[in-house]
Amino acid sequence: MLRFALPVAWIGIRDLGTSGSERVTRWWPSLILPHEDSNNGMLWDRNPTLHHTQNYAYVPASPSADQQLEFTVRIDGTGMTVIGRSYEYVALLDPARRFTCAYAGIARLEGGTPPDKGTRTFPLDEATFVPEAAIGYVEYDLQGQGGSYSVPLFLKTPGHASAAATTIESTSKVLADALTFGSGAVTLGNSLITHDNHENVGLLCLRRNDGNADSAGSVLFFGTYTGDGTASRAVPLGAATGRRPMYAEVVRDSGGAAYHRDPAHTGTNSTFAGGGGVPSATAIIGGAPDSMTVGVTVNVTGATYHFWGFYGSTAAGNGGWSTNGPFVLDAGNNNPQPPGYIPPTIVVPPVIPPGPPTTGPRGCVATLSVDDVGPPSRRRRTR
Repeated sequence: MLRFALPVAWIGIRDLGTSGSERVTRWWPSLILPHEDSNNGMLWDRNPTLHHTQNYAYVPASPSADQQLEFTVRIDGTGMTVIGRSYEYVALLDPARRFTCAYAGIARLEGGTPPDKGTRTFPLDEATFVPEAAIGYVEYDLQGQGGSYSVPLFLKTPGHASAAATTIESTSKVLADALTFGSGAVTLGNSLITHDNHENVGLLCLRRNDGNADSAGSVLFFGTYTGDGTASRAVPLGAATGRRPMYAEVVRDSGGAAYHRDPAHTGTNSTFAGGGGVPSATAIIGGAPDSMTVGVTVNVTGATYHFWGFYGSTAAGNGGWSTNGPFVLDAGNNNPQPPGYIPPTIVVPPVIPPGPPTTGPRGCVATLSVDDVGPPSRRRRTR
């Protein structure tokens, strides 16, 4: 059982078994169950089950301790629970949904009839969340039958054309009409509505900036580059954070494999992310502050590559990558605001000094009491 101080927004668990069997299981809150590699069937025998819940029996060390809650992740299933085998996990925790927003919805094509096919727009839970990128599965009630394997794990970044996305599998392909974003909404295209089985589109929408200048680009990174054929190329990740990548995934736009790297990868190794876990010494070969280094496997001249990931430590681990450990973003002013937010103008009313007392009839001194606001007939006099 894995224990966390906050709810999990994304988790990846990699089998560190014998070379060639280093499969990875991914999960985020909009998925019905976790998925191994690119397999997306909901009833496939290799998929484990994952239970993510709050531990209500947890007692903090003190009322002022940093950790006041505990959340657990329990994995069941033969693929990720082999006795005596080691596993590496990396997790992204985002309890306030500052940078991630999960969406789950049904995309179903009834018997292939045209009236049920077409783009559909769905609201996100956060009305002001404008996604920049997304990862997702289209989960099917069957696996590998009747074309239900046609949309596995996929990635969309700002570098994709219009509504396009790219599948993460043994040989990637472009989904030309997959997904577009709006303010607090996602629109699913025909590429994600492909079969007459029950389907769940489980998305994790991503953004780099939540409106707080102190955190702009310092948690997530994603982007696109064009290969130049060199054997060692530093790819900038975005903002100048001083942090090293903790997790990164790179996929060729079309016709290639995807690779990912975590802190447990040693030397220049990374692992095939689309199935089977075959390692490569020439894909993602290292890291540095605010950059990752790629080799010829994911740097073919003229080919387009998309990537996403998140930052970790400032200290160097294996190959210049992040070390293992929990890393917390310092939000600075701790007052995140949505993009376009205009702070209110504080108006201080002027203080009007009291005037001299006035003399009323018969030499009385007149003053106004609290409830004297009203017509003159309601005013009281004090003698």
